[in-house]
Amino acid sequence: MNQQRSLFLASLALLLVPVLIWISGYHWQLNQDYSSFDYFLYIITQTSSAPIFAGISSFFFLCVLIYCCPKINWKLLLLVVLLILGGSQILKEVLKISFKEARPYQHALITQEEQLDSFFKKKRSERSVIVASINQGDMHTPQWLKKHWEHETGYSFPSGHTAFAASWLMIFVGFLSTNLNRRNGIVLSVVGTWTALMLVSRVRLGMHFPIDLFISCIMLYILSSTLFFILERYKYKICCLLKIK
Repeated sequence: MNQQRSLFLASLALLLVPVLIWISGYHWQLNQDYSSFDYFLYIITQTSSAPIFAGISSFFFLCVLIYCCPKINWKLLLLVVLLILGGSQILKEVLKISFKEARPYQHALITQEEQLDSFFKKKRSERSVIVASINQGDMHTPQWLKKHWEHETGYSFPSGHTAFAASWLMIFVGFLSTNLNRRNGIVLSVVGTWTALMLVSRVRLGMHFPIDLFISCIMLYILSSTLFFILERYKYKICCLLKIK
């Protein structure tokens, strides 16, 4: 399948997650009930959190390099990974600082806008203490989720976890779509499912609004499709620059 078409279809599939959340009318609430499936979503979301994301990235890198595309040069793969992962995280940070949008759980715990402004002016460690203090009397929310909130006290828009997961999906799609077989199809299905569950987890756990996921997915599509277009158009020059025979 055409590489650009594959990237577009994969991005479209991811965009269905926030769109379906909007259509369903689901809104995260502070007093909602949580099940064992929500804890599974928490485990999924942890795979994009520090320091686990480094291990996941290493595993995915080796998976593409050794298992899926053994003929690919590691320098070329590393360049693409660094540009997509690094570029998306830099863009994410710029947008977070620019829009300064609070997370759903933060809106619920800190109801006044003035207090939210004051909250974000504090150091991350101080914010964690504030969240822990507010949650102290909450006997309804699971302890693992309260700990997650204490750890994730930054801005909401856009979703960094979504950007990380979508980055890897775009990398897999970009390289595997030109060498699609049954084995690579299974790998794409697994990575795609993991990415979709990552998006669901961010909304279900009170960490993001659907728009945060939507923009992250669009951001990754533009970044990855542009990069793979340049790579395909100037592959010879890039290979010469990296000293790839």
